[in-house]
Amino acid sequence: MKVGDDDESSSPPEKKGKVAARVRAYVGFLHRRRWMLLVLQVLVTCGLAVLASQFVNATNSDFTPPGDSQAMAARNALADLFPGSKYSSCVVLYIVRGFGDARQPVLSDSLKNFTFALGEEVSAYSSNVLSYEGYFTLEQVSQGAGKGMVSPDKKATFITITLSESETDGSIAFAKWLKKQVPLVQQRTDTDEYDMTCLGDAAFTTVIVDAAMHDLARMDLIVLPLAVVALAYILGSARLLVVPLLCLVCSLAGGFGAMFLVTFAMSVYSAASSLMMSLAIAMSIDYSLFLLTRYQEELLTVQAAGGVSNPEEIVCTVLLTAGHTIAVSGLTLATCFAGLLFFDLSLMRSLGIGCSLLILFVLFHNLTLAPVLLLTFPRFFEKCLDQGAVCPPRPRLWAQRLLACCRGRVWEEASRGGGGGSENGVVNDLGGDVEDSDDGVGQGGAPTGRGERRALLDKDDPTQEVGPVIKLGTAYAEGSASNIGATLPLPPRELIVEHSLWARLGTGITSYPANVLVPIVCVFLTIPFDTCAFNYKSTSENIYYLPKHSDVTKAYKDMGAEFGYGQLFPFQILLVPTNRSMPIINSADRYAMWDASQDAIQGLVRYTKPNSPVAMDEFAGPSIGSPTPVKAQDMEFCLTTMYERNWTCADFMKLPSPGCRKNGFAACSFLNDPASPINSTVMQFIYTPSYDPTGPAGKTWLDDARAYATDFEQKHAMSIFYVGIGADTVDVVDNVNHAFPKMIGITGVIVFVFLMLAFRSVLIPLRSVTSIALTVMWVYGFTTLTYQHGALAWTGFEGFENMHSIVYITPLTSFSIVVGISLDYDIFLITRIMEYRRAGHATRDSIVLGLARTGRIITAAGVIMAVAFSGLLFSDEPFLHQISFYMVFAVLFDTFIVRSLLVPATMSILNDWNWWPGPLANAQRGLPEARS
Repeated sequence: MKVGDDDESSSPPEKKGKVAARVRAYVGFLHRRRWMLLVLQVLVTCGLAVLASQFVNATNSDFTPPGDSQAMAARNALADLFPGSKYSSCVVLYIVRGFGDARQPVLSDSLKNFTFALGEEVSAYSSNVLSYEGYFTLEQVSQGAGKGMVSPDKKATFITITLSESETDGSIAFAKWLKKQVPLVQQRTDTDEYDMTCLGDAAFTTVIVDAAMHDLARMDLIVLPLAVVALAYILGSARLLVVPLLCLVCSLAGGFGAMFLVTFAMSVYSAASSLMMSLAIAMSIDYSLFLLTRYQEELLTVQAAGGVSNPEEIVCTVLLTAGHTIAVSGLTLATCFAGLLFFDLSLMRSLGIGCSLLILFVLFHNLTLAPVLLLTFPRFFEKCLDQGAVCPPRPRLWAQRLLACCRGRVWEEASRGGGGGSENGVVNDLGGDVEDSDDGVGQGGAPTGRGERRALLDKDDPTQEVGPVIKLGTAYAEGSASNIGATLPLPPRELIVEHSLWARLGTGITSYPANVLVPIVCVFLTIPFDTCAFNYKSTSENIYYLPKHSDVTKAYKDMGAEFGYGQLFPFQILLVPTNRSMPIINSADRYAMWDASQDAIQGLVRYTKPNSPVAMDEFAGPSIGSPTPVKAQDMEFCLTTMYERNWTCADFMKLPSPGCRKNGFAACSFLNDPASPINSTVMQFIYTPSYDPTGPAGKTWLDDARAYATDFEQKHAMSIFYVGIGADTVDVVDNVNHAFPKMIGITGVIVFVFLMLAFRSVLIPLRSVTSIALTVMWVYGFTTLTYQHGALAWTGFEGFENMHSIVYITPLTSFSIVVGISLDYDIFLITRIMEYRRAGHATRDSIVLGLARTGRIITAAGVIMAVAFSGLLFSDEPFLHQISFYMVFAVLFDTFIVRSLLVPATMSILNDWNWWPGPLANAQRGLPEARS
């Protein structure tokens, strides 16, 4: 049987009647308990707002590698073999002369006093300080030991403070304390002429959180007002703005408050707040727009019919239509974000949880708070179609034009007997006749009665027309939307063609050969972008997460240029013998393990090839000396002396010679038994590269080093572990890149299943997934061209600056949002098209009517969404530029190209096969051609 030949609707009448009955009962409950619900909402929102205010400060930039990664195995080995060290964090104080004294050497007696004074303050503040090292402290140990802590031009130096606390525990607090303490010590030691900046993971977290707060303030002051103005223009009513604004406030309080509670259970990434803020503005306004435009339509239907509005009936219709749309969209989007939970990364899980919770709060408030407001203050909101101070005049507002059409030209044509071929001379928007009625139409066809709407609501026949009421919408059975006000007033087809750009556009692109050419052209024009969509270079360099114009970022760049970025993020290299029963320094085996450690470091120098050469002086460890390696016999003599005299590492300064003191210091720093270094079985080395360990060069070195470690272990029975943020970053990025295709597949299946269940069709979800994939491919390709190849660098705008790579987290984070937004608009359009098809229209006519009705709303929603997300383009954090770019241009492309052109054209080609295998009613109504 051909698709569409069945007289049954695509859903059994009993099922649709049950759904409508449940919605009616739900609306009745909201109406009866409206005041209680409003009071409860106020109390809950105030409580969550208190928690929400603390959320941003509870976030951090810490992340841990996957549990089964080599980096995590190395972390565990370090914690096991060096329990006093665990996974330490490092805070660096970068010191330069101020601008007025920039030509003076950085070293001075006053700086020496500052170094020791600050050391005393640090020791008094925390007992978790593993080491406090500066030029002057190292020179105390051995002359020349501190030369590496002064820049070649003698204009900069630094102090390194190593803590045994992780970033999420105490190092952030320590960094904040140090930032406040440094100026006080400067005043006491007369070193005000120096510029001192705190650097390191903990210090970076504080500045990133401050930047996130600044981004949120920017959105509150700039982006949100612009989005609200755009929404006000679309709705044409300041009254209706109350609904989306209250829903937004409550959703933000709920989402941020809930995430503050999540911070007690897991680490939450600092970028989550900015992303959640943008998502809240966009989706809350988006969903409110869908609901309120439908609410206006229902009010307009009552006005056109001259009837008396019933708030409960109108809200029932809104929830059955627009409410169904946002429910499917919101649940699907929340599920897509929940896909981030599949990643074995706290960073990705925190983003997934935050965005999923926020979407659910937005959905909840739009389906509860919004209806309650409309039911509680019906007279206030019903005046949204009036003109005045609160509702500014909008001469071109579609509602006013529609009323003019319905009350003027339509009825004039009815009285003249015109109307494009109808028996009674009037053709309604569905192509059916508007019959004269003694009850509803007076002289000349003008509506006179006020009971038509109520009479219509009591009718069981979904296609019965009462008086001049124009019936449009889903042809529900008994108890369905049609019985509670689901009428879609549209002017006659000729007026649509004359007055609606979207109707004219829909008529053109659904006609042959335009409906064939449009998909071909769209696909052809996106091919240059599609080819580089996923052909990008991932990076996780710290510079892209730091606020671009902050003092910390400038100091980080300067220190990297002077000393190498490895001073902040060094690699810790553990050498662990397979047989740990014997000490490393053992004359019985002719010091084999000691010699093997020297071979290991020399091998890393020879065989690892990052972008810049690896030098021996970039390594520090017990068996490495300058200019020659340390002999095992010399180290054994020094450590034996300490052992015989019962000296611990705290007593190494008592050793008789500078050479012994230097060896003792190295042994206590790099061997795993500080109480008795001579009996140590494991040693570690520090590699401080000149390049950024979190960048491409760091990955190249680590890949080579791990390959070398495999061969080394087979030859020397000694394992090599690499610990540090560079190793963590490489494994995190590799894990993300490996899991991303799985996430894409899971998301595609979720979208397909949700749409198949919602529309009872196979081809609709297949077409939706394909069109969404086109949007994703285009925007990913465009982003790669912009940020990796500098396609928009000529604009000079910082938000489009060439970064020569893509921050690894941005494609993954943006994917769920892009899919969700595209799906949102697709569902909104398809739902309207299906309503008209179920009402008896041919598929092509349903497409035209659906596009005419939703095109303007989808475009407005897309513009509002783009405005909301564009705020991140002005952020100081470069990686947020990429996230914003993905979302802004995905929304614009999907709104103006895919939903407006590609989807209608493709659906017109498929025609009735769009609904397969679900049966639909016969196409009994048509749209007459416009008269010339």
